[in-house]
Amino acid sequence: MRPPAVWLISVEDEEVFRISNFRFPLWGMPNLEPARFHSAGDPPTQYFASHPLGTYPELLRVTERARGRRVVAGDVAAAQNFKLWTLKLTTDDVFELNFDSAPIVGLTPDELVADDHQACRIAGRTYGHLDPEFPKVWRYTSASFPGTVNFAVFGPRVMSEYLRPALTPGDVPGTLAANHARVAGLVLDHMRHIGESHDELDHFRLGKVYDWVQPVDFP
Repeated sequence: MRPPAVWLISVEDEEVFRISNFRFPLWGMPNLEPARFHSAGDPPTQYFASHPLGTYPELLRVTERARGRRVVAGDVAAAQNFKLWTLKLTTDDVFELNFDSAPIVGLTPDELVADDHQACRIAGRTYGHLDPEFPKVWRYTSASFPGTVNFAVFGPRVMSEYLRPALTPGDVPGTLAANHARVAGLVLDHMRHIGESHDELDHFRLGKVYDWVQPVDFP
């Protein structure tokens, strides 16, 4: 199934960001751990943030789920030993997944950003992995960092050299940006913690546009 053309976009050298504690940021094996659009054991699914600060909130939310409480500054030390990668996506077949288009993949606006990922995982498996006609790159509303978007890429990918164009559709130009990348403390104040309402969704319900203002002072 193809989504309506109004929800299809193109990206060219779209700079995206990822953190991981693996040697490489991309892979071709089944996923070992579940995330928003996949379950453990599903085919490879890669996630990227459109904003450099957006790489950390999802990681911190995983910590919140495990500890059953909101993370505080003292918890952030657990996220200090990750690699920060920057990569570039280029494709003319991207599904724009937001509160308006969520029903196309069987989601409600609430399910798109819900703390419970079950509905999103069904959508990812059904449309991202099993439907050969549906786009394999989704740009979607961030559940953890309202006002920003993330990318989900379904299927195996391999990192290629950052300054050269990709040679095959499976290549993603990228490079390591930092080792032992430290989480900026202000992320704790701007991320959406487990159990909190989603500011962008709240604005959507009121027919308003949510405009997140990025701080420019980083103490």
